[in-house]
Amino acid sequence: MTREVTRVTLPTVLVLIAAASLPAARQGQPPQAGEMRVIETGGGGRASPLPPGSGPGAAIGGPAGGGLAPQATIPAGTGLIMGTTLDAGSARPVGGALVTLRLPGAAPIRALSDGQGRFVFRGLPAGSFTLDSTKPGYVDGAYGRARPGGPSRALALSDGERLATASIALWKFAVVAGRVVDERGDPMVGTTVQVIRMSLVGGNDRFVLGPSDATDDRGMYRIGMLEPGNYVVAVPRSQQDGLRSILVETARTGSGGPTSLAMGLPAVALPPPDANGQRPFVVNFGTDVKTDASAGLDPDGRPRVYATVFHPDAPTASKALSMTLTSGQVRSGVDFQMRSTSTRRVAGRVRMPDGQPISLSLTLVPVDSDGMPSPFETATALADTTGAFTFAAVPEGQYLLRAVRVPRRFTSFSIGSDQLRMVSALMAASSAPDPGELTLWAEQSVTVGSADTEDVGLTLHNGNTVSGQVELDASSGRLTGDQMQRISLTLEPLGSGLAAVGGPVSGHCDASNRCVSGPALPGPYVVRLSGLPQNWFFRGASLDGRDVTDSPLDLESSDLSRVTLTLTTKVTDLSGIVVRPMASRADDGDLVIAFPEDRGQWTGYGTSPRRLRAVRADTRGAFSITGLPAGRYLLAAVRDSSASDWQRPAFLETLVADAVRVDLSEGAKVTQSVKLVTR
Repeated sequence: MTREVTRVTLPTVLVLIAAASLPAARQGQPPQAGEMRVIETGGGGRASPLPPGSGPGAAIGGPAGGGLAPQATIPAGTGLIMGTTLDAGSARPVGGALVTLRLPGAAPIRALSDGQGRFVFRGLPAGSFTLDSTKPGYVDGAYGRARPGGPSRALALSDGERLATASIALWKFAVVAGRVVDERGDPMVGTTVQVIRMSLVGGNDRFVLGPSDATDDRGMYRIGMLEPGNYVVAVPRSQQDGLRSILVETARTGSGGPTSLAMGLPAVALPPPDANGQRPFVVNFGTDVKTDASAGLDPDGRPRVYATVFHPDAPTASKALSMTLTSGQVRSGVDFQMRSTSTRRVAGRVRMPDGQPISLSLTLVPVDSDGMPSPFETATALADTTGAFTFAAVPEGQYLLRAVRVPRRFTSFSIGSDQLRMVSALMAASSAPDPGELTLWAEQSVTVGSADTEDVGLTLHNGNTVSGQVELDASSGRLTGDQMQRISLTLEPLGSGLAAVGGPVSGHCDASNRCVSGPALPGPYVVRLSGLPQNWFFRGASLDGRDVTDSPLDLESSDLSRVTLTLTTKVTDLSGIVVRPMASRADDGDLVIAFPEDRGQWTGYGTSPRRLRAVRADTRGAFSITGLPAGRYLLAAVRDSSASDWQRPAFLETLVADAVRVDLSEGAKVTQSVKLVTR
């Protein structure tokens, strides 16, 4: 038997499409009953032909390859899984979706759903399978997933069992569209429009950059590929306008170029002044570039700019109109009318420690950003080797001027058997800092008014450390010196102040049970321990008898060396059953949420809350939550499809009236039933 092979590109892997040899009249036609098409990703696959009259899309199979060691194929059996890929918004079938069946330890098998969204996997053994699905234009789906990015569910198959209702929901990407015009109502061409997603971190919103688009000759834009969720839309001040402003300021004043262009751009060659001592507004930049910024110039020659605007007409992201996009929604009419504004120069000098030249970045953050600035609201500059810095074109307002230098960090990772080592200035906190560099910072308020702000002076300060002793619960046993040295102390910053600029700070513990962090910037942190031996848990941290595990530890102008870190082997176990209404299906997908009775603990816990937990109940409604710290909790069950923001305090507040109160003591095992909240 001959095989025809066609090479195609899927979103993440290159696969080979192979088919049984067909008569010439049937080549290139859709498979009929009894025929099969196989997708192989690096090895021989197994796929069962479709039974006559069955109709679902072709079964596709094969082990994952790509140069890696081949995985074992899924053993043959007599089970069957059949299902449908559906549009989550309309519940209509989605044809042509790639469905992947996975069994731990074996290569995945894939199938394409047919025009009615149907797919089938035959000849399966007993086991716990997972199903996921992808299709261009849709957010990935999985069996049991009730919301984008939500948890999936394993599918248990018995010997000879035939499951015919394995539906998978796919969410169609949403679209935002509109028009950008200037003060006169004329279209702004080539202007960038950016979407920012609102992401929940520590119970508070944070901004994450999304896709962007440039306006066409009508000023129109259209941004697609948006996962359902909450967004704000902005027209950021363009890099081109910022560069023009720097060049104009350099030409006007004869200074500021080398400092402002320290990001690796070529130096500015200034033309000589004319007979009146004035410099023309043309700067040699390889070739002549006219520096009349798109927003024009003030009478005194200062550049005007189109400052960042958030829809509909807000200067900061925190004051923008948030929009919720649903599956497949096209949100049109998100329009902007831009207005130019005057700018001023902000310049000064950073006082270097010991007079040593160092590389240093500075930022101007608007005070009215409410502690939640987006990347567009922050102006950035670099200090030169003398400490001089210049922000060439800053709109009027109140700002925080920050100077920060954190050590470059080193990390290692492996690909196959090769160890690679790389250097990055913004590496994760688990990496080790360069011991030859210091953590330095400075911060002060700056008012930008009707005149330039010159001679701003900043004095750098050293970062500070947190250290303390590890204490073990008396009944939990002991740890060896080697075990202690594998434990890491981490300071996780809260909010968006200086601490957040530096990011998480890692440290180490020694064989004498003492832990110390690396130098950190001032601000609030939560203390965490990682790398704990099996069956050991972090009970908490205290400073001079005050619990600082779930409340911020404020690091200010000096080291903190009196922190006590407690470990225990006593773990809580909270389990029970979700009591569903009679009309509720057992497989609808219920999420059981445990959260503190104290509302003050609903926020300010960093990226990994210890006292907020959500788990998916199984098809019988059973759930289990292990490892909650001792305390008083509220327990509630909701539909998973309605719980995308389950950590948001406003959402938790809606559950309080129907929640069950549970007291957990250390090491306790509690069983508690909970009613499903269906409103």
